[in-house]
Amino acid sequence: MTKDAQKIILFTIPDFRGGGAERVFLNLINNLNRDKFVIHIAVGELQGEYCKYLSNDITIHKLGSTHSIESVIPMIKLVRNIKPNVVFATLGYVVTISISSLFFSKKIK
Repeated sequence: MTKDAQKIILFTIPDFRGGGAERVFLNLINNLNRDKFVIHIAVGELQGEYCKYLSNDITIHKLGSTHSIESVIPMIKLVRNIKPNVVFATLGYVVTISISSLFFSKKIK
């Protein structure tokens, strides 16, 4: 599959400090087929015990804050820049994505 045909997936998470959501995201991120998907992560702060388990072929974007409201503007700018096909959010960033999505293209799932 060509680079143009690959789907871009953006995962959003405040940090990788441990817990169920972080572990699930880590498993999804590391095991998605790279021939079909380009993986990006928007992380508030790149910290936590799970950071060391992230694959090296993932593009990581630091938003600068683990707080939902403070991450809205950086999230909008990031999504407009990378134009993902799909955005996944953990509970920690569901407010960020909900507010930001008002400014996203309707094509983004």
